[in-house]
Amino acid sequence: MTNANASIDTLRRYLQTVIGFGNDNEGLAKANAIIAEGLTEISDLVDLAEGKDGIKTLCMNVRKPSGLMPQPG
Repeated sequence: MTNANASIDTLRRYLQTVIGFGNDNEGLAKANAIIAEGLTEISDLVDLAEGKDGIKTLCMNVRKPSGLMPQPG
């Protein structure tokens, strides 16, 4: 396992256990969504939290659906 993979695995476990996403499939999906935004290690969370609207932007991006659904009516 490379250092990058080890860092991502550590971040994933941190998000699931410490942040509280959970160890189920839903928690794994949430953690992977954040990692897909480009975070690769726990220190990235610190950098993100210190930036203007960083956490807010991350959460908005993670919650976006993968495709747009037409509104009924």
